[in-house]
This record gives sequence, structure tokens and C-alpha cells, in this order.
Amino acid sequence: MSEPASIFERWDLDPTQSPAELTRAMQQLARALPPEERQRLRDDWRALTTNPQTRLNQALWTHPSATSRRDPWACIEALSDAPAPDLPALEATLHDALHLDAQPVTAPALRPPFWPALRHPDPGESP
Repeated sequence: MSEPASIFERWDLDPTQSPAELTRAMQQLARALPPEERQRLRDDWRALTTNPQTRLNQALWTHPSATSRRDPWACIEALSDAPAPDLPALEATLHDALHLDAQPVTAPALRPPFWPALRHPDPGESP
């Protein structure tokens, strides 16, 4: 098998994680690795957490579906099949389809003056 293109793919990490989150995830990985692999993990951890440019470069080289933790459908597959909710039995009728009980909507009639302050008894005179 060929070498993965990025550190995130190699260790199945999420590129959107902060350095602190990457540190926690890599610590968990290190507990399960043999000593010779731990050194490689440690070197990759240093590359990702000490230099933001390296982390960005590695994230850009990571394919969107390369890591299982970033698979948007993985969480759906893990859910158990929940029973459908109990809904009341509703039946559409012809009356519902035709909206026979709908009231016509009319806009209010606008009559001058629109503003109460414009009501002046004699519009020709200035105050």
C-alpha cells in the first residue's frame, strides 16, 4: 500500500481540529502503538502543532473523504433504527384541497392623509 499524501490521512485525524485537539487524539493513538511507530507519530505531532503553515499544507493535501472521522454518513450508520413516531391519522378531504373555508385577504384601504400629523385644517396656510 502506498504512503498517504498527508499526516491527517496517515493517522486518520480531522484537519479541522485545533492543536490541542490534535494533541489529545494523537496521545490516544500513541497508547496503542509500538515504540517504533510512536517516534514517527511524535515527529508528525511536532510538525502539526508547532507550525501552522505545515498544518495548513497537510490539511489542504487531505482528501475530504480520506478520514473516517470526517465521514458525514458514519454517524447516521451508527444510529440505531428508531421506531417511527405515532402520528394522528389525518385524511385530506376535497374541502381541504379547495380551501372552501378560506377568507379572502384584502389590503386595508389607504386614504389621505396617511400620517396623522399631516392633518391640517387649512392646507393653504403655513403655521
